[in-house]
Amino acid sequence: MEKDYGHKPVLLEECLEALAIRPEGVYVDGTLGRAGHSQAILRRLTTGRLIGIDRDLAAIDAARERLADFGDRVTLVHGNFSDLGDILQNLGIVGVDGMLFDLGVSSPQLDEPQRGFSYMHDAPLDMRMDRTASLDAGAVVNTWSYEELRRILFAYGEERYAPQIARAIVRRREDRPIRTTGELAEIIRSAMPPKALREKQHPAKRSFQAIRIAVNGELDALPPMLEAAADHLAPGGRLAVITFHSLEDRAVKQKLRELSTGCTCPPEFPVCVCGKKTKIEARNPQARPIRACGAGGESPRPQRQAARGGAYGMVALPSSGNHPGGRRIVPWRLIIRTAQSADTARKTPWTETSPGSWTAVSWSASWTAAAGWTSTNSMSAVLKQPPSATPAAGPRSRRPSAPPRRFLPWRCWGLCVPPF
Repeated sequence: MEKDYGHKPVLLEECLEALAIRPEGVYVDGTLGRAGHSQAILRRLTTGRLIGIDRDLAAIDAARERLADFGDRVTLVHGNFSDLGDILQNLGIVGVDGMLFDLGVSSPQLDEPQRGFSYMHDAPLDMRMDRTASLDAGAVVNTWSYEELRRILFAYGEERYAPQIARAIVRRREDRPIRTTGELAEIIRSAMPPKALREKQHPAKRSFQAIRIAVNGELDALPPMLEAAADHLAPGGRLAVITFHSLEDRAVKQKLRELSTGCTCPPEFPVCVCGKKTKIEARNPQARPIRACGAGGESPRPQRQAARGGAYGMVALPSSGNHPGGRRIVPWRLIIRTAQSADTARKTPWTETSPGSWTAVSWSASWTAAAGWTSTNSMSAVLKQPPSATPAAGPRSRRPSAPPRRFLPWRCWGLCVPPF
């Protein structure tokens, strides 16, 4: 009988489907945690190998016990996934068939009060994922300047009351150092106006997130990790990234868009002079959002709640560099759905079907041939001309009046801006 570790990995089935596990393949779990994803991958391997990476020594020890039955098919490494390239080079691994990264803080770290991640317990200010690191939350709160505190609260926590909270922290530490999470949470609460205290979420949630990100350099680690992942994926290999909040989501999408773009020369140049090649092909499946939330606002995975909607998956495939479709960046959740026929277009709520109007149905020109749509370019809305109107003369033709402006969910804006 298998031991119950009390931890269910988030989006497990979606990740396994996205990775398309091959029994003889080599795989990387860059955020090992309690090894729930790693265990599921290893069960699908026969002669294959898995590399598990985590900056938390407690996670390495727990995973070593959980994965002991798999023997030498698993290699555990204590390190930061920002050093992914060096880690794989030291292990002598050239091509990887699949990589998985589940970003953010883990449930065990939140559940252990002494780690100082949670505002629900009074514990020493720590928040280090790697407890061998020198910088902790106490140093940030007690030594960083007002300007720097205000910057991280706004940039990493999207806290609209960042100036007030930063001033309150500076005033309090002039009397005595701030030592515990409970004391910090009370300072944050006292700095916020009454209307902010009536919100559903805890008033310290955004500030704690900002300080944690600053302590661990979470956003700074994403670009080098994604660069190394693209460089070390074998042909046909897959990369899956689970993001928790909008900051991670935006950083991952922007970097993958850059890696999948290739040539950045102006369109009027007859030949490429930049020399950039497409490294991956970005694909964004419609992943299921996680919306349930437990008591206290800081619920363990998978019942954690994202800042604006949930946790989503992303898959990237290595590209040959000569993709026939050119740029194929698809909105994260296909906010404006693909229309395969005029009948489908009439049924979608994101279309304008009144007589004489045009219908915005998709963001990708490569999907338009079968249904007979026309478009201005690969990143513009695909527009369908009504039967009574005359077809457009060409891609530069002036189009009729566009449908009214719509307010789209925030996840759509990370990749492209609506042209209407």
